[in-house]
Amino acid sequence: MKKIFGEAACIIGDALVVADLHMGVENELRSQGLRVPSQRVNMERRLLDLIEKTNVKRVVILGDLKHSIPKASWQEYAEVPQLIHALEARAELVVVKGNHDASIERLLPSTEVVDSLVIGDVLLVHGHMRAKSLDFTRIVLAHNHPAVEFVDELGGRMREKVWLELEFREEALLKLGLERSPRITVMPAFNELIEGVPFNNVTQGQGPLLREELVDLGEARAYLLDGTELGKLKELAQL
Repeated sequence: MKKIFGEAACIIGDALVVADLHMGVENELRSQGLRVPSQRVNMERRLLDLIEKTNVKRVVILGDLKHSIPKASWQEYAEVPQLIHALEARAELVVVKGNHDASIERLLPSTEVVDSLVIGDVLLVHGHMRAKSLDFTRIVLAHNHPAVEFVDELGGRMREKVWLELEFREEALLKLGLERSPRITVMPAFNELIEGVPFNNVTQGQGPLLREELVDLGEARAYLLDGTELGKLKELAQL
């Protein structure tokens, strides 16, 4: 697995992997009084640039391609197929379903849609459901939109998206039926409008794999999109 400098994206095997595009989130923001332009063109440009730079054969969208639950908005009906068709003209595409992707098959009848994906010895899941097997070298999940919040001396707050790297607790391995813990990677959201959840201020993530009894989030290491290692989350709790 190779993280791509400056982007919430990585390479696994022959695939470019991104997650949490949340296309259509602009509608929700507008309902809150925020005038936000469509992000489709920007995301399409970024993704096509990444395909060209990395020369990958496949693109994997690791869940939450769209935003609205349970139905798709008018924006999603128009823009999700546009984005996917542009990507499929350049590479094979697989969509791993997330909790926001109910009935995504109706929007993308010709696209491969799966609940999970295995590339080599890496399991890719969105993270909102328990996987059938966790016996892999690495598990890559999304769903949590991880970030770290910094507070300056005047009380100003700033969030930065991060990658998280962690393992299951030693005492949880027997319960999970594992002899050793896989490396767990939590991906940041690809959509630039998704600010992220400040993981240096929480003790439990979202989804069955990041429950407090299975992982110690304080021991998770955080990395900025430029690769800078911030250290363990427990060391960042007071930032």
